[in-house]
Amino acid sequence: MRDLEMVLRILEEQQFYAKLTKCEFRLTKILYLGHIIGANGVRVNEEKIRAIQDWPEPWNVIELRGFVGICTYYILHNDSSRTSRITNLVEGTIRYRTHSVEKSRASIVR
Repeated sequence: MRDLEMVLRILEEQQFYAKLTKCEFRLTKILYLGHIIGANGVRVNEEKIRAIQDWPEPWNVIELRGFVGICTYYILHNDSSRTSRITNLVEGTIRYRTHSVEKSRASIVR
């Protein structure tokens, strides 16, 4: 409780104010920007993974870029070897084929 009082005091000193109706205390985990932050660390919200698995098949480079963007942010941000396979499609390095996208999608979400 002392830590909470200290934080609130510092916020007040710096003229930051919290709206009590938007505050939650004593939570074991919180949802923040599509991630779940808890005592065991940070992990991606499973709903985001399901959204990627259920993503409609892209039919052009713009739709493909959207898919690559969400995968990169939620899954591949630290794995450039897996990202490069599908990024090559977006950059036009290899010819776009639905089979390539499906194969990449399957390997990404595993």
